[in-house]
Amino acid sequence: MKRLPYVLIVVPFKGRIDLLKQFYDSVNKSYITGLMYSMLLWDDGSTDSELDEIYNYVRRDVPIVKHTNQGYTKTCIDIMNVVKNDKRIDYLLLCNSDIKFRPATLHSLTKRITMNNNFGAVGCKVIQDGTNIIQSTGTIVDKKCENSIGNPYVGLKEDDPKSMTTERRLWLNGACVMYSLDVLRKERLNFDTDFTPAYFEEADLGTKLNLLGHPCLYEPRAIVDHKVNGTMGLEKQKYEPIFWQNWQKYLDRFKHTFENPIFDFGV
Repeated sequence: MKRLPYVLIVVPFKGRIDLLKQFYDSVNKSYITGLMYSMLLWDDGSTDSELDEIYNYVRRDVPIVKHTNQGYTKTCIDIMNVVKNDKRIDYLLLCNSDIKFRPATLHSLTKRITMNNNFGAVGCKVIQDGTNIIQSTGTIVDKKCENSIGNPYVGLKEDDPKSMTTERRLWLNGACVMYSLDVLRKERLNFDTDFTPAYFEEADLGTKLNLLGHPCLYEPRAIVDHKVNGTMGLEKQKYEPIFWQNWQKYLDRFKHTFENPIFDFGV
């Protein structure tokens, strides 16, 4: 009998236990078939009382890794190192704590990524929480605008027909991405410390995957609701300069590749 794919859902978090509870509940309400999965919560400097609160809420069903604060990117690097070394795990689903799954999300992501063992990653349709408006479907190289970065379907309603087709992306919205661990092991890839403490680490990894011939796909049937500024956005004054610094790092590294025909996604 063929073994079912095994997905590990990992959620880095720092405080905001209210959002983490909502995420946990949304996974439990998901439509899940054709896979095995488990969840791991990875702390990045929460208080003891916050950790006690989430520990009691998940009723010991979900392991929690306690860690001092080191920033989002370094945390994701550590997570990737751990899961890549566990050969039982086929796919890593890395999620922010400020999202909620729609019922078919986990099933749809897994169904898509298992269609081809060359796929590098699959991401979601991200909806602004409390609305039906698309916040992100991932990014493309916009060939019509001097090879700038485009964000297809942002601002459209979630059921707009334009947004209903599986498409390739330069990178996927980091709020919820499923990565093929076989591909990452083969290519010896991880997130890059150059993007510490946060922002564009997923852009760097997704672009590398594409350049190596491992497509990153937007899956419209996988939908998450995202609370805007629910976590790092609360410290906008601190993180906004870092955002733009890391954006420039990304452009310096990859803008010269944007004319590569591999990025002609036809969107």
